[in-house]
Amino acid sequence: MPPASRSGQSLAARIIRVIEAAVDNAEPVGPRGLARTLDIDRSTVGRLLQQLNELEVLDRRPDGYVPGPRLVGLSRVMAARDNLPEAIGPVLGALVDR
Repeated sequence: MPPASRSGQSLAARIIRVIEAAVDNAEPVGPRGLARTLDIDRSTVGRLLQQLNELEVLDRRPDGYVPGPRLVGLSRVMAARDNLPEAIGPVLGALVDR
């Protein structure tokens, strides 16, 4: 099991929570608000945001962080793999024929 912080969360868990918060918010997120919302030390959140920005997972803007090009690219790959439209096509067709 990965080492946990004082809050009991592994580094991976904290990274995922920061990314999710950036994706879930309609507005850019900053370290102070994220630290408060996620109950993670502000300096830790700041370091994670900086590293995620360097990796282009998040993009730093004057008013905070938003999903970056790498994260947007991953979402496109996942959307392309989604076969839901193909799977429900026959079902929807049968409903229309009724």
